[in-house]
Amino acid sequence: MRDQLGRLLDRGRRPHVTIQVLPSDSPPHVGQMGSYSLLSFEDGADLDVVHVESLTSALYVEDPADVDVYRDAFERLRAAALSPEHSADRIAQIREHTT
Repeated sequence: MRDQLGRLLDRGRRPHVTIQVLPSDSPPHVGQMGSYSLLSFEDGADLDVVHVESLTSALYVEDPADVDVYRDAFERLRAAALSPEHSADRIAQIREHTT
């Protein structure tokens, strides 16, 4: 685990990578409802797609209004998480105490 945390810290220093930690003692949040991937394209917001994968299937959400729901959920989750700087500090702290 120590090596994995070190790799996270290394990747977090890359210019287009943002790592944020949501502490386990955080109040209930939208991230507990399941994972999804928001695929955004610079050329136009109306091309954005959400990919939701479950054990037996996958769903692609393309309707702009539905994509906005997922985008809003992502922004709320990001706002609840530690800042990238504090996240790196937390990861480094956990790494120090991991064998």
